[in-house]
Amino acid sequence: MGRPRGRYVNLLREFSIPLLAGVVVALVAANTRPHLYREVLAWEPFAGLAVFGHPISFQFLINDFFRVFFFGIAAKEIAEATLPVGC
Repeated sequence: MGRPRGRYVNLLREFSIPLLAGVVVALVAANTRPHLYREVLAWEPFAGLAVFGHPISFQFLINDFFRVFFFGIAAKEIAEATLPVGC
């Protein structure tokens, strides 16, 4: 029984280090060179493509696209936490 939970905790630990490193890099970049930070956010990796008329910039990918995955995972965790024991 404890095995799947341990695997889940290890997965969270594995991916938390790159996440925290990314937060630190973004904070340093935004505070030392704000113009460069804004340029990176405005970068359009898929120039010419648009979603509902909105150009696909790096900021769009982070704010609108990846947020869907975050809230999806959060909703799944909340749903699993509220299930009756044993289901």
